[in-house]
Amino acid sequence: MTTKTELALAAIAANPFSKSPSYRVDFDIRRLRNNLDTYHPELLSTDTLKDMVQKMTPGFQRDNNKWTYPQKQRFIENLISGCRSEITLYSLAGDASRCYILDGLQRLTAVAGFICEDFTIWGGLRFSEIADPLVFTNGKMSLRIYDFSTEEEAISFYIAMNEGITHSPEDIARARRFLPQAHK
Repeated sequence: MTTKTELALAAIAANPFSKSPSYRVDFDIRRLRNNLDTYHPELLSTDTLKDMVQKMTPGFQRDNNKWTYPQKQRFIENLISGCRSEITLYSLAGDASRCYILDGLQRLTAVAGFICEDFTIWGGLRFSEIADPLVFTNGKMSLRIYDFSTEEEAISFYIAMNEGITHSPEDIARARRFLPQAHK
């Protein structure tokens, strides 16, 4: 006879979230480019920060147009004020030098856009005007890095993380279309 505890443990083991990240890094958002360079160094010398984000975005991700400028502004204001946020990257088969965005594309795009001065915060302040360590004392983010054996495993994790929670059925269908291709 199976106990309820055994049933719960079996359900946990079958869930993609039973996998723990390989490691986590906290950083001052002014250092976003340096951190992304670490996890995808081939982009180091040739790309802008926004290009890096785009190139680190796998095809199964939803479109990167979900947040309005007011949402991006509010997120950055909250982040600088001390609200913590996390971005999840993934690598395949232990290659931590080629990471891709698994979760947090809208947040990452907002930070990159602010650093590249696509928009202002607090009534007109640009990144270059306030890029002082005193201003960014609380403006921290975390990168959580997972290592998956296959792209299919990463896509399955992405779907489990977002289906029925934050992504539309169309966004999830898009990700599912990549599952058969992940075997190649």
